[in-house]
Amino acid sequence: MQPYRSKTDLVADEIRLRIRSGEIQPGAVLRQRELAEQFGVSPTPVREALSRLEAQGFVTSEPHRGATVVRREAERVRENYVIRATLEALAAEMAAGRISAETIDALRETNRRLLATGTAAASGGSKGATGPPGLSELNHRFHMLIYDAAGSPLLRSMIDQLWHALDPGPAANRSIVESAAQHDAIVEALARGDAETASGLVRDHILEALD
Repeated sequence: MQPYRSKTDLVADEIRLRIRSGEIQPGAVLRQRELAEQFGVSPTPVREALSRLEAQGFVTSEPHRGATVVRREAERVRENYVIRATLEALAAEMAAGRISAETIDALRETNRRLLATGTAAASGGSKGATGPPGLSELNHRFHMLIYDAAGSPLLRSMIDQLWHALDPGPAANRSIVESAAQHDAIVEALARGDAETASGLVRDHILEALD
């Protein structure tokens, strides 16, 4: 059964798709009334969709002008990764002092499954963390286990928002073997309670994915 999707979800997804495809160009003004007529909905889900897209970095809003597409996709993605590197490094630093042995075990098992899944699909040419089916979910689970251990719902919410803006998730320009090895190093730093190393490894892990 497909999960329920609200009108806001559908409108936001369609506008996001049009921005990414270039159908809606940077600088274009998105007016609520016009969009509501296009999608056959009331202004409320359009307003909520534009608010969500603004939070994800696709548009900016100005009084009496409407929402404006702010930057090209490559620029938006780079900004997302830079902000994620800062927030997720902070989450790893916070997690290092409180992560449980059970969570360390879960991280190791998740990374083992991620490596096995990626290796099995390597013949198909999949490279990044969003390639073979199931790999994106395992990568997401690995990272969120760490950020949950930080014990900050606010920080976790901000990270979730950034990941959602990269639907279906962050992609890495490196092999799954490299990603898994970096994950292993992060886990070992967390297991030692080495906050500084864990934080630096997470930051590098994210920023290297842009190269």
